[in-house]
Amino acid sequence: MFSPLRRAGVIAARRSTRSVTTIPNEPSSVMKEAMGALAGILGQKDAFNQPLAPPPTPPSLPATLANGPQDQPLMLIPVEEDPLLQFLTSYIQRNGERKKAAKIVSRTLLFIHTLTRSPPLPILREAVLQVAPACKITSTMFGVRPIYKPVALSEKQRTHYAIKWILESSKSRPEHKLEERLAREVVDIVQCTDPKSQGALKKKMEVYNMAMKNRTNTNMR
Repeated sequence: MFSPLRRAGVIAARRSTRSVTTIPNEPSSVMKEAMGALAGILGQKDAFNQPLAPPPTPPSLPATLANGPQDQPLMLIPVEEDPLLQFLTSYIQRNGERKKAAKIVSRTLLFIHTLTRSPPLPILREAVLQVAPACKITSTMFGVRPIYKPVALSEKQRTHYAIKWILESSKSRPEHKLEERLAREVVDIVQCTDPKSQGALKKKMEVYNMAMKNRTNTNMR
């Protein structure tokens, strides 16, 4: 006894052999389906000329991530160290004790903030700018008498003289600590209305007046 599935398979095989042996030129049903699908594809003349569908667009990123870190505001990047504070620390430093000098500078800024209730660094810059001279006086011997000649200074030299005169003028103050004397000197320079009454500004005025008196000696060798 054959099973129903086996019997159906035998019948299908016999029918396929009959169709092949008896009618060799007639295509089978499978070939008909394949030829019909091919005819349907070939019937669409512009099927292969149609443009492809555009690729899916990725999800939009936030503006901060899409633009990258270069569009971040510059205020978020902290400054390593201010050049003026570094220069002042180097001038105060003694015997290689830079940490001690840095503490003096930081306490000076704290005292300036306490006295003015304002950001201390712009006040310090303003004081150095007001005291910084534009030139210095050099002397040369012309026969038996000295000749004074004004010489222009660079930006670094001007800052050097300004810090030097501010520290020298702060020594005459009654405060015990250097940072407190220096802070009060800086505040007095910014708030001063009469340059002749302030030590560092008075020194600058003396150099300026002497340079104006000897300005004719600039071209002398």
